[in-house]
Amino acid sequence: MAFFKFLSDKFNLALLGFISLFIFIPFLESQAISFPPLPFIFLFIFILLFRMLSLPLRPFLELLLLAILAFCLDLLLIFVLNNFLEGVLTVVIHGMYAFCFIACLWILVKRFHSSDMKPHDLVKMGFCGYFSIGFLWMVFYSLAFAFNPRAFSGLFLENVRFFYFSFSSLALLIPSSQLISMSFWVKYLVLLEALAGQVFLVIFIVRAVVLYRSYETER
Repeated sequence: MAFFKFLSDKFNLALLGFISLFIFIPFLESQAISFPPLPFIFLFIFILLFRMLSLPLRPFLELLLLAILAFCLDLLLIFVLNNFLEGVLTVVIHGMYAFCFIACLWILVKRFHSSDMKPHDLVKMGFCGYFSIGFLWMVFYSLAFAFNPRAFSGLFLENVRFFYFSFSSLALLIPSSQLISMSFWVKYLVLLEALAGQVFLVIFIVRAVVLYRSYETER
């Protein structure tokens, strides 16, 4: 009963969902799967984010429809045999994913400064935002690969591409020797991801300190 009460909190549910994905995605990469898991992963993430952010009805429906459309097109991509059409659809689909992530991150950062935000909810939202940056850059790296397959060298795991590469770059770790960025633009993307992660952390920590101080003062 206490567990269901814990999950009824939208911030707890979102944080638990992101942590679960972070733990289980590496296992998905090592398994032989007959369907692409990435569309389901992204749709799950968007549902968590939309619920956590408590969006107004119109932007909620617009983003939800966009996420569902990207999900459906991503699944249909399995049946596309024409290479040109597959490339075009890949760019369109990942563009939709990127737009949804950027919109959610923009709203999330604005919610940091909400007057009714509680300190513990801010911490959970901050962790979810940081995870979202890693998933967003997975989309960017996939776009770079769609435009130029030679942008990367190394071995690729087919189930969830760029998961380890994106999060190791976000955490300022050295990417795997099996996946080495070759293109100038990919190296630029890696630098931008590292910078975006650090800027987000600075904004989050500053806001958390201010909010905790004001919360203690009010008490």
